[in-house]
Amino acid sequence: MRAGFLATTLCVVFAVACSDDQDGSYWGVDHAGVDAIAKAEGTIDQQNAGPKATYTIESAYLTTLENGTHLLHYRFTSQDSLELLIGKRSADYNYHSDAVSDQNVLLSVSFNNSPMALEGSAVSIQPRSDENRFHTVVNVHTLDKGDFNGTVNKVPLVNRNDLL
Repeated sequence: MRAGFLATTLCVVFAVACSDDQDGSYWGVDHAGVDAIAKAEGTIDQQNAGPKATYTIESAYLTTLENGTHLLHYRFTSQDSLELLIGKRSADYNYHSDAVSDQNVLLSVSFNNSPMALEGSAVSIQPRSDENRFHTVVNVHTLDKGDFNGTVNKVPLVNRNDLL
């Protein structure tokens, strides 16, 4: 309920394109089954907020939420998680926290369900149609938790209802 309210509010406030993607063509890849989330690979480093920590991917997925916002979710072998809420406004693969009205936008980032204050952050979500997956590059800078940088491959597009 709370996530739906947040997605609706962000959709209205940031004028995010609010259309649901039922067939995956919006992204250039098709939906995969929920079992595909465990096939993602990569690491994300957290640094500049204490000792460097490297988080290894256990699972990852991209899903469409209500009102056209999308969630990129990473779960690490340490059981920590990183979630990026995005709004797609163009065909570009990049999403910026300081986007202008016609650019894709990185709306928020949470680490272990705790929202972080962003500063000049971006994520790239690149479709790999030959794999029916995404290649993602994270470049998140925060005011309180340091920087999160890394690459995660083989990220599937998963129907939200399959995750419930």
